[in-house]
Amino acid sequence: MIKTNIFYRALLSILIGFYNIFSYSLSSKAEIKESSEYNQSQVCIEGLESTINNILNQSERSKENWGILIEKLNQNKTLYRLNENKYFIPASNVKLFTTASFLLNFGESFTIKTPIYIKGKEEFTDELIILGKGDPSITKSDLENIAEKLQQLNVNHVKNLILVEDSPIKYPFNNSWEFSDLYFYYAVPINSFILEENTVTLSLTPNQVGKPILLKWSDKLAGKQWLIINEGITVNEDNEYSINLKPMGLESRLRIEGNLPINNGEDNWWLSIPNPEQYFQDSLIAILQNYGIQVEKTEIIGQKNIDLSDANLLLEINSPNSKNLIEEVNQNSNNLYAEILLSYLATNPDTKFIAQKKILENLGLFSHDYSLKDASGLSRQNLVTPRSLVTLLKLMDKTEYAKTFRDSLSLAGVNGTLKNRFQNEDMINNDLWGKTGTLTGVSALSGYLQAKDDDIVFSIMVNNSSAPSKELRDTIDKLVVTVAQSQHCKNYN
Repeated sequence: MIKTNIFYRALLSILIGFYNIFSYSLSSKAEIKESSEYNQSQVCIEGLESTINNILNQSERSKENWGILIEKLNQNKTLYRLNENKYFIPASNVKLFTTASFLLNFGESFTIKTPIYIKGKEEFTDELIILGKGDPSITKSDLENIAEKLQQLNVNHVKNLILVEDSPIKYPFNNSWEFSDLYFYYAVPINSFILEENTVTLSLTPNQVGKPILLKWSDKLAGKQWLIINEGITVNEDNEYSINLKPMGLESRLRIEGNLPINNGEDNWWLSIPNPEQYFQDSLIAILQNYGIQVEKTEIIGQKNIDLSDANLLLEINSPNSKNLIEEVNQNSNNLYAEILLSYLATNPDTKFIAQKKILENLGLFSHDYSLKDASGLSRQNLVTPRSLVTLLKLMDKTEYAKTFRDSLSLAGVNGTLKNRFQNEDMINNDLWGKTGTLTGVSALSGYLQAKDDDIVFSIMVNNSSAPSKELRDTIDKLVVTVAQSQHCKNYN
């Protein structure tokens, strides 16, 4: 009987012990969650500098050049700095300068208007005149609207279709862009008549094993401007994919090389359209013919005074407003849109950077911290300091367009180029609005990070790297998450 009591007492003691341990565990977890739901080594403001330095001091980062500036938006407080006054190639972070100057100059409601005029009587029109303004948003549906309007007027014949280059655009390409880029969708020609963003898709699909791969254009009128030498071969599914497209000289020629496994799906390549004015003209003629409207002759003429005194306005194609235009540039990093917006800052194409500089100087940003050669960031001759980007973001936040500008940026995990980033990270309800930038060996992210007492503005850039772009992006994301963490410590002040 005594042994039995001892046994039950011992058992009860063990159970009470487990209960205490379990209760302590629950309370400890609750305290940790309360102090920081994001328990990753409890990085606080005091340890932010050393934590970031530890990330950048890894051996794989040792040969790269990093430039960082992280500051409070409204307080005169720097959280971290590294080479903040040195020049870096910013890639698409250049678009922040472009969109800020455009928004400040034109406001939120400006649209690019493309007028279409007709001369002559109904049924038989002497002239159909389109003044090309460089609207980058025009699609084939807009051309169909022209045909429908003519059809409503019972027009079935156009004697002369005249396309007038009437935009502040002078050069189709920036002379600082790399030659090999000019064949692809991110470096399309910049011109007065843009249709479907001057881009065409070439789809590659497998054939029988040992046979050349099959080619298909998304638009035959655009595709006919290309000469393709097809040396791509269909191979067994055990072989690796090795397709590559190689530019050939200065002409619109591409050589397709490599192997495409037979089980591979459609392999899409987005190419530029070499002669976009011709494509616009050919597409409009084809659409008019589909509506029973014949075109007798056509001409594309440069900027000059054209007599419109006896012409009637048929319709006007309007682009999205400034707010939506800069959203396309910043969220989707659209190079074509960026170059068009910059061109509109001056009637003389050769003075657009001078005009931009003046607009930004009036804002309070001075040019000794940046040197720009294009609007999109595709040029490797662009140079900016992290400080210039942080200053620009701070100054824009003090303008009447603060919300419009911030909302034009990509929201992490939600839209644009940041849609698929930070999804696996606990940002503790921090919203991050940012502009990404990527070139070979270059990665950048600048923007605003929401914080509990005062938002954070930052710019992070890395140059001269041999690492894959994803590895650089991951490192930048780790730095941003570290900053977000530091704002949620119990002893934060």
